[in-house]
Amino acid sequence: MRLKRRSLEISMGLAVLVIAIMFVFTSYAFRDLDTDPGYSVFARFNRVDGLGIGAPVKMGGFQIGTVVDQTIDARDFSAVVELNVASSYRVPADSTATINGDGLIGGKYIKIEPGDASTSIEADAFFTETKDVIDIESLVRDIINLAVTGCSCSEEEGSGDGFGFSN
Repeated sequence: MRLKRRSLEISMGLAVLVIAIMFVFTSYAFRDLDTDPGYSVFARFNRVDGLGIGAPVKMGGFQIGTVVDQTIDARDFSAVVELNVASSYRVPADSTATINGDGLIGGKYIKIEPGDASTSIEADAFFTETKDVIDIESLVRDIINLAVTGCSCSEEEGSGDGFGFSN
């Protein structure tokens, strides 16, 4: 009885070991399955609040790439974002890159609004049209300030419509 139980334990242990080895082998073998290097395009924004490296790039609701780098242009201090787009997707040359958010708590992503051009944006080229991220915190602060004080001006800018937009 004791010998039978011991052989059952050894069999179960070997089965678990074999399954673990198969799992490690499978995950190692398929880790670089997606080898499409894609192509880089660039977008220039005034601000990129909350947009991080690895953020999705979406067009038509589908992810077509990722944000791979962010830098500051030393000439005009604008934020330059490098996007990697999968080579199977062609983006019209007159498309607009916009920073959007996934709700109030969700992260930021780049939304590409396709244009009507028959040509595609070239690799290493810049988007000609971009839209900056909307600063929700400033909008909420201005709305509260407007409701409490009745003032229609922004605290920081001193003029505008009370919503962070200047006249």
